[in-house]
Amino acid sequence: MAAPAPASCPKCGAARPAEQACPRCGLARDRMAELAHARAAAVPPVVEAAWERVIEAWDDAERHDALLRLVAQHDAYAWTAARYRDAKRAAPASPSPFRSYPDHAVDAIADRQLDRMRRATEATLLASASTREERARAPYRAARAILAMLVFAIVAGLVFAMLVRTDPADGPAPVPAEAQPAKPVQPAPRIVR
Repeated sequence: MAAPAPASCPKCGAARPAEQACPRCGLARDRMAELAHARAAAVPPVVEAAWERVIEAWDDAERHDALLRLVAQHDAYAWTAARYRDAKRAAPASPSPFRSYPDHAVDAIADRQLDRMRRATEATLLASASTREERARAPYRAARAILAMLVFAIVAGLVFAMLVRTDPADGPAPVPAEAQPAKPVQPAPRIVR
């Protein structure tokens, strides 16, 4: 099983620092090995075997094509892209299977395959995307409701004013008896004991 390069973060592929967490994605350093193992365990053996065949003959385009077909079939885009990034990042002095190739050849092939992987991933995402149900558009819905309530209040106020209002030709409105001033109340006499 091909393990990810120890110099990179298994989540985002950034160079692994000496800090407690990855500076790019924030993955804690003590969780990196666990994530790398979980990702490697999720990759089908046929994809791993195809990757090993690619490493054996890095310049063989047919092996890269076969790997891409298997990756698409098994949805192992992230794992394979990480392998290509690690191949591109591998130092010539490191014990890497790529040390027999010139750096520029590994970089060019890895860049081309990463681009193909990105396009294949995007195509898969677009092909499997579902359309969102369109809700009936109702622009200014809240504003319309407030305006309708305001118009209703104005109309109700006008109707009330028309009902209460008296005709000025009839003279002043009679004052109801309850509205006339009351006679002052005399205080009760005090009883002294």
